[in-house]
Amino acid sequence: MGNKTSNIKASQIEAILSPEELRRAKNAFCIFDQAGLGEVEIGNIGRMMQGLGCSVSYAEISVMTEKAKIKRSFTLKQWLQMQARRKIEQQFKEKIVDAYKDFERCGSSKISINDVRETMASFEGNISPARVEEILRESVQNEPLSPRFDEFLKVVVGK
Repeated sequence: MGNKTSNIKASQIEAILSPEELRRAKNAFCIFDQAGLGEVEIGNIGRMMQGLGCSVSYAEISVMTEKAKIKRSFTLKQWLQMQARRKIEQQFKEKIVDAYKDFERCGSSKISINDVRETMASFEGNISPARVEEILRESVQNEPLSPRFDEFLKVVVGK
């Protein structure tokens, strides 16, 4: 996804997370900040996410902490930034899935490359034209004119 989620400012968090999401994220942090030092060890992220109703793999946690540049422990601000980033990325994934469904023809799980280019270009500057072409090259394997949805989604959102 790129630059839009890499540096979420504290002032943006409240615009991204709902009041309920913000409250739940803060509560999860407080539960694991047992010493009251304002920091939580990185090894607790999986359980914190489970407490928020999210099931995340070790690989997903690694990506989250890498994007947040976290090595051992993190602050409440970093935790909220991770939650905001995750929400933005989830919303982006949903947009991609919806767009793919809109353009997918005849139930074949394929869309035209031109439809992909046009649709991804409309995503509020989240993806550069060069990245769109890279995604297309990676997702179009055996049939050069129409990427399969599963291949396309893996490349776009890393799943």
